[in-house]
Amino acid sequence: MKTIFKAAIITILLGHSINESSAMIDLNKYSKKLYTPVAIVDDVLITEKEVQQKINIMRMSGIDITRDAALENTINETVVLSSAKDKSISQDFIEGTISNLAAENGLSNDDFKQMLKKFGVEVKYLKKQIEAQIILNEMINNRLKELPNTKLIKTLYKNSKIVKEQIKQNDNVFMKSSIEWKFNNDSQVKISEILISQNNQKNFEKIVELLRANTDFGIIKNKFPKDVEITGLDGAIGWVDYKDMSDEYKQVIKNSSIGYLTEPLVMGNKFLFIKILDIKNAIQSQKPTNQKYLKLSYDQKSEMIFNNIQSILCADNLLNQLKKQVFIQLL
Repeated sequence: MKTIFKAAIITILLGHSINESSAMIDLNKYSKKLYTPVAIVDDVLITEKEVQQKINIMRMSGIDITRDAALENTINETVVLSSAKDKSISQDFIEGTISNLAAENGLSNDDFKQMLKKFGVEVKYLKKQIEAQIILNEMINNRLKELPNTKLIKTLYKNSKIVKEQIKQNDNVFMKSSIEWKFNNDSQVKISEILISQNNQKNFEKIVELLRANTDFGIIKNKFPKDVEITGLDGAIGWVDYKDMSDEYKQVIKNSSIGYLTEPLVMGNKFLFIKILDIKNAIQSQKPTNQKYLKLSYDQKSEMIFNNIQSILCADNLLNQLKKQVFIQLL
């Protein structure tokens, strides 16, 4: 993933009759807290609202992020923009980037705007993130051009244990995410559900870690009784007819696998995770985009990982240098 803007955006809420306000994080409850200053970068004040916007943007992209990580990310973006005041990215270019982002995820511009509203994302904060990423990418590309020839390093790197393990992990992820189900009116899905509150952010993060470890829903409920809701002892719903499912249910199930959790459904300040236990009367197919990656040679995958790591290290180095040139204060 070159930038977070290439991340697959969850489309589960589009076209569903759910009340729009119920699909957003309830900002009214946090109205006073949201405008509390949390950091200063030179003469720019960062508020809690910007941090929450970062969390919402990342979650819209299917990425869980802690508040501390969101704050650091917001500070980094502000540092990049402050260090490049003489550079100007046109609004037309940023708007074009947003349109491309929508198109890459199969959305029209209007649908994408609805998506932002449902996840509580304000356009101006997304634009700020895009502008900072464009500027940082330009800085990274200029720095990479200055590096010496890395052919020998690449050769040594591709045969290392760490790259072999990384390619194996990537292949597993792409294999899992490449699955797509084709359902019909006779299709049935056996599911279990777990509804998680994010009122307690620390507990929320612990619960997500347990879910990633494939922990039984009943065990999670016992550990966090105030933060979790399930049906019965283990969240089992049983067999559900596909034709009776809501649009968001159909979307997440279509792109998931038996034995795995789907992407979460956003319900106010709660997240609904669905685990698929079995599927009847449906055809499994492969996504062509993921198949394209899986068909790459070992050397091609190795070079992709090498280039990605090199860019990340370069970005870290650049950010550390830029931070030394500005005043940063946590409040």
